[in-house]
Amino acid sequence: MHVLFLDESGGARAPLGEALLRHIAPWHDATAASWSPSHVRPEIREVLAESGISPEGLRARGLTSVPLDEVDLVVAFVADEGKLRVRPGVERRTWRLPDPLAAPGHERIEACRAARDEIERRLRALVKELG
Repeated sequence: MHVLFLDESGGARAPLGEALLRHIAPWHDATAASWSPSHVRPEIREVLAESGISPEGLRARGLTSVPLDEVDLVVAFVADEGKLRVRPGVERRTWRLPDPLAAPGHERIEACRAARDEIERRLRALVKELG
């Protein structure tokens, strides 16, 4: 199964999803992308490394660089409202989580840890559901 994690800028939640799914269930493909790509934030790389997960290869991709015809499931951290054009039958889920990068500077690393932990919790449930 190929899971696309979709976020606004691709700097936090989507790369967390990609890295965590690759760690938890490496037999699934994972890609992070965004509507307006920027860069994977250093805080995200730091909280992944704290968990023993390599942030190697993570990048903020635009949707034009994603093979959408290979995607089986879209996990959106932002309202998609059907704007993303994928083939019929692709499942879509929206995970409403606050953007940790919106936290004030002194709270940002904790917000990134909280996002990491919540995304990991949801991914473990998803992997169990998918079998």
